[in-house]
Amino acid sequence: MTTLKLGPVDTPMTATHAKNALFSSAARVARLIVRAIDGGAKEAFVPGYWRWIMWGVRNTPEALFQRIGALSRR
Repeated sequence: MTTLKLGPVDTPMTATHAKNALFSSAARVARLIVRAIDGGAKEAFVPGYWRWIMWGVRNTPEALFQRIGALSRR
């Protein structure tokens, strides 16, 4: 079994979202998912750079998140 951890994907569900460089096409994501499953990965960040983004998120202190305007409106 492979656990997939996806970044934002450009699909009809995200059609109204503002797109940025972090969005991936559905076709690219599908290829990466197949590669991860066929390769027997237990966990796969799709696309791979998402691993480093999430590492940064997990290791950022809450106090710093609160100082980022876009993230402090929770």
